[in-house]
Amino acid sequence: SGLLAGTIQPRSVEFRGLHLLGVLNRNGSIAFAPADAESGQAAVEAAAATPVPVGADANGGDAPSPLAVAIGSLLELVLDRSGVIGALNRAKLTGARLTLVDANRVERAAFEGVDASFDRAGGAGRRFDLRLRGPRGEWRVAGTARDDDRRRVGDFTAADVPIQDLLLLSGQSGLPAATDLKMSGRATAALKAGRLIGFDARFATGAGLVQIDDKDMPPIRVDSAVAEAAWDEERRTLLLRTLDYTDGATRMRLQGELMPRNGDADWRLNLTGRDAVLKGVTPADPVVRTYAR
Repeated sequence: SGLLAGTIQPRSVEFRGLHLLGVLNRNGSIAFAPADAESGQAAVEAAAATPVPVGADANGGDAPSPLAVAIGSLLELVLDRSGVIGALNRAKLTGARLTLVDANRVERAAFEGVDASFDRAGGAGRRFDLRLRGPRGEWRVAGTARDDDRRRVGDFTAADVPIQDLLLLSGQSGLPAATDLKMSGRATAALKAGRLIGFDARFATGAGLVQIDDKDMPPIRVDSAVAEAAWDEERRTLLLRTLDYTDGATRMRLQGELMPRNGDADWRLNLTGRDAVLKGVTPADPVVRTYAR
């Protein structure tokens, strides 16, 4: 008689109907756990003790920006071969719920429908497709992630993402503004030693309002906006290479920077432009054209 020995190595897994807790750590990272009392409490307790990403203080410098840490968390989830998703050829999440809380377990957002798939894309690459349904509607982020010469690179495509949700997930929810705008577009991010060494994006919005947190500032109406942007990690500054803005007959092409003034608590937006067309105070008023000299 003979003996047959071997090991079973799963290649794919699908989870249905899970309720997940996403903990927004103070350093910008996001940790996920089942939302039951024991696992959820453990995730919240771990949030305060979450280590700074590798390389953050290797030379005594500042910690990575919350944006860098948030993107790093997503790429880690997709690529880490010691995790359930990264170790398998295919992982799928169907009909899940996701509750986002901060490190004090205060609920920040809830998504009643979450569907996600993760597939190996050859070599060290992965494909991902994430769809969420929340109070601001349904949106989607898809793309690829890969390890490339000691860097982690992600290519993202977004559709109908509420800007308020994006700010929350990217660690920028402290910005002194609120908006109902949704954006679609593409972005590429590269990280090395936990820091963003490259981030370029192009996105467009539909109509909506932007309310600056200033009692003397009226809401800003937007019919459409198209922007090309990059991130300067050293200065923690969003560089707006171009911002094309329309509101009725108003047409503007702007450039500028969005930068922190007091750590990551206060922000300043500087914009410049030329040759704008401004609508009148009433629909019957003629437009006003401005010319740069």
